Amino acid sequence: MPRQNLRLALLAALVTVAGCRNDADKPATVAQALPGIPLPPAAEVLSRSGTAEALQLTFRSVLPPERLIDYYRSVFSRGEWDLVSDETDAEGARVLYVERDGPPMWVRIYRAAGAEGTIVEISGAVPKAAPPRDSTTNSTARPAT
Repeated sequence: MPRQNLRLALLAALVTVAGCRNDADKPATVAQALPGIPLPPAAEVLSRSGTAEALQLTFRSVLPPERLIDYYRSVFSRGEWDLVSDETDAEGARVLYVERDGPPMWVRIYRAAGAEGTIVEISGAVPKAAPPRDSTTNSTARPAT
């Protein structure tokens, strides 16, 4: 559980620094940070923010929170997805943490304040590339003794 909270805090920090990024940094694309993520039904995009390492999309759906929570639970219980955590946060939002072959993703669902509908925040991190292999070294070589 603490591991999930740490990941969520790190992702939030990455997304928060989006406004401080250098113009030379390209923000992550949806394909990089949220590959194959199912978008909420009956929704409109409210915002997109991120850095080269993470991305958050925010939607408003006309559906009630309970229907969207059931929708995502159903989607994430199939095949390639692994629903790691399904909890209510301190603000009353439902937070689903999922993994699959790729980066982790979070879906946060809550009733829109002062308006009809539901807010769905989808956040993901870009997977780190494996370090390049040094082809000049022999991996079977042993140090001299």
